[in-house]
Amino acid sequence: MATFFQIILVIFSILQIILFFKVWGMTSDVRKIRNEVCGDSEVLSVAQQAFASGNKQIAQQLLDAELSKVDEILKRAPSWEVPQLKKQKILEMYDYMNIVIPN
Repeated sequence: MATFFQIILVIFSILQIILFFKVWGMTSDVRKIRNEVCGDSEVLSVAQQAFASGNKQIAQQLLDAELSKVDEILKRAPSWEVPQLKKQKILEMYDYMNIVIPN
């Protein structure tokens, strides 16, 4: 009877270790998703650099692409506050750069 419990204990321990590494892997996925949705996007930094160097059209293209991405996220989750804040930041950049906001 003791060997049966030892076998069950070994199986349970192995499953615990597997679960640990699966959860650890998922945290990396969540971090990537969070950075994509809420993090300060590199696209905004590149748009600012393009505008500062006089490439207003490139800055507009980058902002347009980022705005459409945020709008797609807001269509799926309209009550989520983080994309709304990111959209507000993008709109402020449009205003600062005197670029017409697309519809």
